[in-house]
Amino acid sequence: EKRKYMKKLFKALIALTLMITVTGCGKREPNARRRDNYTFDFVDYIDIIAYGESGDGYIEIRTKDISVKDFSSEEDYINVKSDLDTLNLNYLQGRNQPSGSSLIVSKSTGLSNGDMIQIGIKSRKELKSDMNTETYDYVVENLQESTPIDLFDSKFVTFYAREDGKFGFHIKDDMNLPAELINNLRYSITTDDKLEVDKTVMHIIAGMDEEYLKTNEYYNINVFLAKHNLKSEIEADKVLQYITSPIEIGSANSSMIEASLNKEIYKYETSLAKVCNLQQLSRQKVSEPYSYIVVYYNDNLGQREYWRRMVNIVLVDDEYIVNNVGAREATTEEYATKAFDSSEMLLNFMMGDEIPVEEPTPEPTEEVVEEVQEEYVEEPTE
Repeated sequence: EKRKYMKKLFKALIALTLMITVTGCGKREPNARRRDNYTFDFVDYIDIIAYGESGDGYIEIRTKDISVKDFSSEEDYINVKSDLDTLNLNYLQGRNQPSGSSLIVSKSTGLSNGDMIQIGIKSRKELKSDMNTETYDYVVENLQESTPIDLFDSKFVTFYAREDGKFGFHIKDDMNLPAELINNLRYSITTDDKLEVDKTVMHIIAGMDEEYLKTNEYYNINVFLAKHNLKSEIEADKVLQYITSPIEIGSANSSMIEASLNKEIYKYETSLAKVCNLQQLSRQKVSEPYSYIVVYYNDNLGQREYWRRMVNIVLVDDEYIVNNVGAREATTEEYATKAFDSSEMLLNFMMGDEIPVEEPTPEPTEEVVEEVQEEYVEEPTE
């Protein structure tokens, strides 16, 4: 009997081993073991978003916007809303996840179509609703091929140095890229070499304006590119081709400078009416030769408001590039055509467009009427 028992046990073990082997070799069915005997399921209240291209895809998760109309009773809505607020089911790329988030994602970057990832909840808090919080299997799909671009192409951007050792860049062709990218693109440029054209090697990292990224919940340039179906290297080494000198105002094209100032200041002042002049402080001329003061006025419901800002201007690719625009400071109409103390007027854009000066209207005076008496002259008689 013992021998028969051992023989049956041995066969059972072999069968179990084969079953495990076959199951292990096959592809597991998503959510096969996930129960459905709950009134609610956390998966029904999240949006799972996959983007980027297959092989380099990303995933994000956001809690859906719900209302009482989505539920059969007010009590259910209140309980589910409370649970969702407690769990905080949000998972965004490029930022540190909020400390209250309960989501665990097995893999969120470098995704390919067909990948099965697990979305779990780590919270052990007691919930008010009958909600399924078991781990959910999500199969990635619909990742599309991205368009390759080169953010370091010399046809697209010029990287330059100033004589004072500071670096800059000038985007000269938009390559039909999104305006949001062009307007917010930034580069960090460093080198260990002495500044020499055709010799200095610059290490450059592409990025975007941090405030723009945060406001629009991109958080880094890779996420922005992936969401716009684009891809590019974001680090490169380039050889310095251009060192720019301070502007020679005497030979400068004042119309081009005025146009560049208008274009840049308008980004900050949508009610900009007129750029009045360009000035430079004595200390700027000595220690900050690329820095200037621009005076302008805005039209506020027919009223002129006068302001000034600090700016940098360089000549690159035969264009006057205005950057590093400082905060605005209030000024007065007087300085639309006059230099500030310790400042030199370089370009006066009000010439030929002077501020009209109204002649004072004389106050009415009492009219004095002089009576003129005609002298009677007796005509001679014959």
